[in-house]
Amino acid sequence: MTNFKKIIVALDFSATDEKLLYYSQLIASKCQTEKAYFVHVEKNLAVPSHILMDYEEMVNAMEPTDEMIKRRLSESIGEVYSKFPEMEMEVEILEGKPLEQLIHWSKVKKADLLIVGNKKTAMTHQVQGKKLAREVACPVLFVPEMAVPVIERIVVPIDFSEHSYRALKTALEIAEQRTNAEVSCVHVYDVPTVNYYYIDTYYDKFLSVIQNRCQKEYFRFLEDNNIDGSKIQVSFVENTFGNVPLHIYRHAQSIYGDLIITGAKGHSRFDSIVFGSITEQLVEYSKEMPLLVVR
Repeated sequence: MTNFKKIIVALDFSATDEKLLYYSQLIASKCQTEKAYFVHVEKNLAVPSHILMDYEEMVNAMEPTDEMIKRRLSESIGEVYSKFPEMEMEVEILEGKPLEQLIHWSKVKKADLLIVGNKKTAMTHQVQGKKLAREVACPVLFVPEMAVPVIERIVVPIDFSEHSYRALKTALEIAEQRTNAEVSCVHVYDVPTVNYYYIDTYYDKFLSVIQNRCQKEYFRFLEDNNIDGSKIQVSFVENTFGNVPLHIYRHAQSIYGDLIITGAKGHSRFDSIVFGSITEQLVEYSKEMPLLVVR
């Protein structure tokens, strides 16, 4: 079963925090989470020297920055997680670069899942999100600012690989824990570009042959991995844009998906290049729908 026993939730005092808390609470309630770390990273917790010089008396009367942040976060967390008294929770206030700290602490805490915001406009945040998806050792859940804490339809991009299997397995296990959740697979295929005139003349027949081949590969994929396909919907989409991740995301939108789950590849240089061409672009596109990257 998919048991995210230890999760890390990255908070930054933005409007996304509330979405992250409610979505992480949803995941925790369905995936047997035992401990949650709520992490906030500040570049520098010390009061700037020029402010300390001018307002020393007032600054000295204030509580330390880390304690103030921890108190305010604890209040927000308590409001959302009040129904989980049995879950162990810790609030960590760290100093340094957010990206480096999240990657580091996901290893230190041996996290099973890292949950972060996926903001719509911040370019720096987009770059960091892609790097995080590539470098962090555990699965990462990207939660957009407009996400609704509901999981009723899970979309899984598949290419019949081991990475697809891990993503589909995770989706089915989450769906089992939510009886109303549906799992929908999508495979984006290319039409060979050889002999354009021949293809144009017999395009419909040619397309039918490719789709039949995709269906056979799909059923072989289910059989090889001992997966019951009776509860899975599947769609085969032609790559007319020449952009697989865009097709995946638009398909997920068209069927009103609530969550996309995709598999990540390894950490070798070659894997990073291939991984970046699909999953990292999905991180960029998924600004309205949560994206879970599993390993």
